Amino acid sequence: MITRGFTARFNLYLAFFAVGYAALVAQVVLTREFLVILNGNELCIGLILSSWLFGIGLGAWIGAILADKIRFARAIFLTGLLAMAITPPVQIAVIRGARGLLGVGVGEAIPLLTIMWFCPVITSLTSLLVGFLFPFAGRLSAEAGEDAVAGVADLYMVESLGSLLGGLLFTFALVGLLRPMQVASLNAGVLAVGGFAIALTYDTTIRRNLIAGIFIALAVLAGLAFPDASLHWDRGLERMRWRQTVKDMHLRESVDSRYQHLAIGRYDDQYSLFANGAFAGYAPADYSHAQLAHFLLSQHPEPEELLLIGNGAEGMLPSLVKYPVRKIDYVLQDDMVLKLLNPVKSNEQLHALNDPRVNIDLGDGRGFLQTTSQKYDLIIALVPPPSNALLNRYFTQDFFRQVRSHLNPKGAFIIPLPMTPNYIGGIVGSYVGSINEALKSVFPEIVYGYLPQDFAFCAIEPGVVTTDFSELSRRWQSRGLTGESFHEVLFRDWLDPYRVAQRRAQIDALPESGGNSDLLPTAYFYRLLIWNRTSSSERSAADAINNFILGLRGLSVWPLIAVILIFLAISLVVRQTRGGVSNRFIGLFVISSTGFTAIAIEILLIFTYQNLFGYIYHEIGLIVAAFMAGLALGAWWMRKPKIQGAAGLRNKLLKFEIGILVLCVSLVLGFLLGEQISAVAAFGTRYLTFVLLVSAGLLTGAEFPLAVALFMKSKQAKVGAGAGAIDSADHIGATLGAAATGVLLVPIFGLWPTAILLVCLKATSSILVIRN
Repeated sequence: MITRGFTARFNLYLAFFAVGYAALVAQVVLTREFLVILNGNELCIGLILSSWLFGIGLGAWIGAILADKIRFARAIFLTGLLAMAITPPVQIAVIRGARGLLGVGVGEAIPLLTIMWFCPVITSLTSLLVGFLFPFAGRLSAEAGEDAVAGVADLYMVESLGSLLGGLLFTFALVGLLRPMQVASLNAGVLAVGGFAIALTYDTTIRRNLIAGIFIALAVLAGLAFPDASLHWDRGLERMRWRQTVKDMHLRESVDSRYQHLAIGRYDDQYSLFANGAFAGYAPADYSHAQLAHFLLSQHPEPEELLLIGNGAEGMLPSLVKYPVRKIDYVLQDDMVLKLLNPVKSNEQLHALNDPRVNIDLGDGRGFLQTTSQKYDLIIALVPPPSNALLNRYFTQDFFRQVRSHLNPKGAFIIPLPMTPNYIGGIVGSYVGSINEALKSVFPEIVYGYLPQDFAFCAIEPGVVTTDFSELSRRWQSRGLTGESFHEVLFRDWLDPYRVAQRRAQIDALPESGGNSDLLPTAYFYRLLIWNRTSSSERSAADAINNFILGLRGLSVWPLIAVILIFLAISLVVRQTRGGVSNRFIGLFVISSTGFTAIAIEILLIFTYQNLFGYIYHEIGLIVAAFMAGLALGAWWMRKPKIQGAAGLRNKLLKFEIGILVLCVSLVLGFLLGEQISAVAAFGTRYLTFVLLVSAGLLTGAEFPLAVALFMKSKQAKVGAGAGAIDSADHIGATLGAAATGVLLVPIFGLWPTAILLVCLKATSSILVIRN
């Protein structure tokens, strides 16, 4: 027997609160783990979101079929809690051993096609359980005496509140204190509390004590593993991942900072820094750092005010401080980089970092430019190629405009332009061309070197930047540096006139590929195609996929919008000829389209937030938590819709549909006014992003109980089936939204066309809700 009344419902809600907490934390941890093996590429964010939501949708669908048929619903629910405690450690282990499991060689990139199936398979192990438990919890709520719709809404609300707590706690506490395996142990302990609460609802003493004992044992095991065993397992798995990623290098230390995963490897007396699995710099400083410093500073006749952006500049600082400069601002996002490198820095580096002219600003490079009025003679962005959306921000027209506004009239800007040594064509040509077009739209004077790293040297006035060796040598000699050398042979090789002229001709001959911007990340798009081409063992399949995607890009987003409008027209005809659409269909369609739109809005806001403020590695939990807070508020608001008839439910649903439509329209306007938004980013856009996230969640959460109530108007609709069907439709829609937006729409079409697509979709669902 199962107890009824307030206590039983409270214990059930406590258990589902634990499910929401554990689910969100597991999702964020898995996202961070995938970011490491994919070198920080945010493609995995869209993949993980879609995979996670697909698992919930599939689990809810299975649960909807079984929840009202299985006799021992509570036992199934408790078994699901136990399984949720076990799966995250397994998932972490599998992700870290992915290269070995997938047969990817050391130093090689995991093929894009492989990630497309590997990510969903691994991610959905936990999310399927989350969705599966929801309809069973809905049935248990009804058995405990709660109204069917109110019970489902309450479950939706407490799950969202649990996710909210998980996101906040992870962002502000766990991320900087615990390793992932320790977080997984803590999750198991939280789920044990939920299972214990459910055990107390049994009337039979033997069952109550037996089940309570099982979850007490789980809590004890999680507590014992938390301080030592989990840490030991985590470090062992970290070493395994390192051996599969880096060749012939000993792992000295690794840490998850707030912004990224950092690791230092040692080979002889040379140390290498890796950020999210990608090489980020050497320590201690060596001869090559000094020569690069001389080479770059010679690109300005008399540099006095310098700005350095990006990891690795600390290696050049010992040489830079020997110049007669007044000020060197060094913008570094993650202070953990300097802390990790401190034990292996040379005395010269330590002295340079303490030089009074050197100002280290911990923050995002673009954010720094938004908030300072300082003008510079020379700005150097030492950033890796735009292999992900975060790095792409430093190769866009928007960033180049920021840089120009902070240059003195005779100032210069230097950035590495990623190119192949001898040939620029095909997809690589489009990739390089998109960055070159962005540079040309801002800087009237650009020269290109052949080596090192194929730098682009940009200026506002002619005669400032040059590849003429005689002029560079004269500038260096005029500075009267002692104890330093200007490597003539090396520099003449870097500036070989034939190679430089050949490189310039190759770049000038590139066809237009669309300038790279924040709203249309063209370089990132082509980089994904290059990744797919170079990492795949099946080149013909990779080329076919690339050609298909390029074809989509050529078509633009308007055919997709036309498809939605055609569907709308057909739906209107059906409604007129058949006297309306069924309540069940309306409930399922509206909530699935809302799920699609809500997660798409979340991804669009994630891209926008990152463009404006930089790293989201440490704020993923906070971003998701804001959306979950909205879901909880919306579900609480509409937990007991005081409406009896289906017509009234449709009218109420229509109001929220219009609200989501207005939100989508506001996004379109915001993206079209992107430059103006960037100008005020430091004065409120960060907060506006979270307001929009909460609003999207609130409207979605409010629609959920209304859709359940409308579905329940169907004959013979039971609470388990209704809760599972609506939850499944919600998450299947969100699955498609995450996959389409994060993997296809934004990289191919950009932000504002994607937002227009959402406007069309919600206009369609709004019209369908209107009753004849």
